[in-house]
Amino acid sequence: MPKAKRLPSGSWRVQIFEGYDENGKRIYKSITASTKKEANSLAAIWIAEREQRKEAEERERARASIPTLDQAMTMFIDTCISQNYSPSTIAGYMKMQRNSFPTLLDKKVDEITAADVQMAMDARAADHAPKTVQNDYAFLHSILRRYCPDLNVSGTILAKKRKRAKRVFHQAWGTNIIRYIRDNLRVDFYIYALFIFCAGCRPSEIYSFVWGDLSARPIDTIDGGHRYQVGTIRIDSASVCGYDGEYHEKDPKTDSGYRTLTLDWSFFRELYRVRPRGNPEDKVVEMKPGNCSKYWKKVKEHLGLPDSMVFYDLRHYFVTQLNSAGATDEEMASAMGHTSARFTHDVYIELFEEDRRRVSRTMADSTAKLFGAVNGDENHSTKTAKK
Repeated sequence: MPKAKRLPSGSWRVQIFEGYDENGKRIYKSITASTKKEANSLAAIWIAEREQRKEAEERERARASIPTLDQAMTMFIDTCISQNYSPSTIAGYMKMQRNSFPTLLDKKVDEITAADVQMAMDARAADHAPKTVQNDYAFLHSILRRYCPDLNVSGTILAKKRKRAKRVFHQAWGTNIIRYIRDNLRVDFYIYALFIFCAGCRPSEIYSFVWGDLSARPIDTIDGGHRYQVGTIRIDSASVCGYDGEYHEKDPKTDSGYRTLTLDWSFFRELYRVRPRGNPEDKVVEMKPGNCSKYWKKVKEHLGLPDSMVFYDLRHYFVTQLNSAGATDEEMASAMGHTSARFTHDVYIELFEEDRRRVSRTMADSTAKLFGAVNGDENHSTKTAKK
């Protein structure tokens, strides 16, 4: 620290170096007092206050660099875009940013507490399904883990998802749906239905198909001594709606999404009847997947299908057919483009009413045989005896 010097006037002065001006000239802060002790004391106080001001300015600058939750979400989403995340995933993140956390968006991330997160999740759960709330929490947790790593929100309580009961389909629905769509609705929608009913394709995959992905001519094959004609469908991409409202081509999420399906040639014959084959690079359908819902509504109303049944559920119908026909879990997962056979079985396979009745009949017959054996009556019957 600089020391006080006596001036010709008898006063004492301390000069404290402050820096340089724009011309490179040294700048000093002068403190004058009547005594040496007082001058040194005032200089010490001024230097201490200067250091405090610098520390406060540093804290303010650091504080200004801490993003709000809204800003942190934007930076996170920008990173996901640069890392080529699926356009539909980006669109989902943007929707969460807009709608899911209204009370937290303007807060600095270091101001958010575990209690704030719990309150936000509770408010979200008031009018949204547990699955939606869990997805919201996973997104928020990713943001906080990146921009506020010291905050522990692992104790947040979320409503558990209720395991959905298996739905009951009727095997006759397939024929009725295909016939009604073929005879009454747009050809593009009929093509969507054909690909889903016969091959289990996702609507996003169907929209990305070009004619070069499909067999142009039948392939002769022999199985069990019987000759068949088949064709193939190559699946290596999907078209999804992005955050800009446009559809974008993307690769499958996993290697299992890349697959080649083999179908009887009757499928291709029907497809080429309603839509003559174009150039290999031309799209098979021009109608976007998002337009399928309005046509599906007409199908449901005409055939009296369950109101909760959506167009995508036809993929469930397809794999339920495979299951009823005796396909293994691995075979069904391969056809659906799933990595996990358990996921296919637990999530996608529903029940056919006809199979339920067959199981009930089998149980009844088994019960009758059991009590027939117990009573020594092989002809035991559940029919009421005549008096």
